[in-house]
Amino acid sequence: MAQSFQNTEYYLVVDNQQRGPFTVAQLATRPITPESLVWTAGMENWAPASSIPILAALFKTPEKVVSIPVINPATASNGTNSSITDTSGVNKKPSTTSTKKTTARPSTLQNKQPTGFMVAIRETLQEKRFKYGAYLVVGLITVAGILQVGKTLKKSSLAEKNKQTEQHNIKAEQSLESLTRKVAAQEALAIKEQERREREISESVKRRVSEINVAITMQEEELVFARQNFSEVTSMKILRSAETRSEEVNAAMDKIQYHENEIERLKREIKTVELNGKRAIEGRNY
Repeated sequence: MAQSFQNTEYYLVVDNQQRGPFTVAQLATRPITPESLVWTAGMENWAPASSIPILAALFKTPEKVVSIPVINPATASNGTNSSITDTSGVNKKPSTTSTKKTTARPSTLQNKQPTGFMVAIRETLQEKRFKYGAYLVVGLITVAGILQVGKTLKKSSLAEKNKQTEQHNIKAEQSLESLTRKVAAQEALAIKEQERREREISESVKRRVSEINVAITMQEEELVFARQNFSEVTSMKILRSAETRSEEVNAAMDKIQYHENEIERLKREIKTVELNGKRAIEGRNY
């Protein structure tokens, strides 16, 4: 991560002129101040160098190393003198406070403090962690919101489907009721038409049977006359030749036979008419 920050290239404004790009190490050798304007990819506008953590480290004064002299008690008790060495490695003569000389071995204890660059890196990492944490929280909230919206939309869609299904069922029931009424009306009309047709057939059969009965009556009357004529022809009261008499008798008999046959035919016709009428009522051919 530190290496990537070090390799970031910045543009620098020097004497109102744009210079660069420079890496952080190169900027350290340039005439850059905390107020110098810099810019790199990802920044919206130019900004002072001190506002960028990694560049602000260039302007921090390194902390001084403090040297603490340490006297060795063993050598101090022997009464020998020793030189004291500070962090710069320069030997200093100890001051004499008594007639005895004591020798102390110097020991340098340096307080190790993080450099300005490491502080900038640490601050940048903290900012990144905070930013990524914020992104994570926002992402979780967004996902939760999306899931909630999805559930709401699903419920709304399910409710809309149920409503549409209910409306469809209502329309289907209404259509079924309407169809049932139409079928019932058609059946009633068909029944009325069947009844009318049956009445017409029955009336037609009755009229025809009545006509046939009239014809039978007339044939029966003609048969009576024919039989009377046959009786007269067969009697001996009329004077005629035997041949004439035979012809008249045969003619009278033929006439009787004709009327009898005609009566039988008309009776058969009555049965046929009645049978055809019954078949017509039952739906058969008339």
